[in-house]
Amino acid sequence: MQQVKELGIVMLANESWEAVGVRQRELATWLSDEWKVLFVDRFNYRRFPFRHWRSYLQLLHSFQFPCQLREQLWHWEPPPLFSPGWHQGWVFVINRL
Repeated sequence: MQQVKELGIVMLANESWEAVGVRQRELATWLSDEWKVLFVDRFNYRRFPFRHWRSYLQLLHSFQFPCQLREQLWHWEPPPLFSPGWHQGWVFVINRL
């Protein structure tokens, strides 16, 4: 008899978990009653790290493993993407890493 592999959901959000009134957060919480859910915060496309202090926090959080919020719900902040100039070679290398 074949075993059924356990399925899960990866939610690529367009808002941060901490944002006020995020419906995606509510949906992820509701879905986690039945399935394993990984909530991935939106990617930060700002000019990192030159102007926005939030990018520094997001970079630090991205090096951590996903944070377990409930029995079947995890949250992860991806690292911010460098965007000071797409035509520069070093930007491509950093984003690939």
